[in-house]
Amino acid sequence: MTSLSSGAESTLSGILILTACLWIGGMVTVVFVARTSSATLEPMARVSFFRAFGRAYGIFATIDLLVGLIAGAVLLGTAPWTGMSTALTVLAAALVVALAWGIVQARNMTRLRRRAEESGGALDGHVARGGRSAAALRGAIGLLTFALFAVGLAHWL
Repeated sequence: MTSLSSGAESTLSGILILTACLWIGGMVTVVFVARTSSATLEPMARVSFFRAFGRAYGIFATIDLLVGLIAGAVLLGTAPWTGMSTALTVLAAALVVALAWGIVQARNMTRLRRRAEESGGALDGHVARGGRSAAALRGAIGLLTFALFAVGLAHWL
């Protein structure tokens, strides 16, 4: 275990706080965008919108998450290891896995919606089930984010 200078520790802590704010703020924004788009756009227009939005936002969110995870890992690696350290590591890993699953699920849903549009409604039940699964996964990602944030606060404050 190496120690950090107080300046380096403060800088990494500031980066961690900033990335957490951006991550959580982004998640809240996406909820509002999703609700607004479902109320104002036709289903296929909404799919097109989120395909474009997802690509642009995905780059930003990925960089934000990686920077935050790296800053947190450095801070954890330079402090004595505790049960909280383990909890933070497990939560961060679970969040990354859930996000990867979400990307796969979103791509599968896009393909399913296209096929459903072409089928004239024959696949509507599959789309509805997929939508419920996506909502559950988004909820899990939100809970993992909140848990990671809360445990991080308890650990560092």
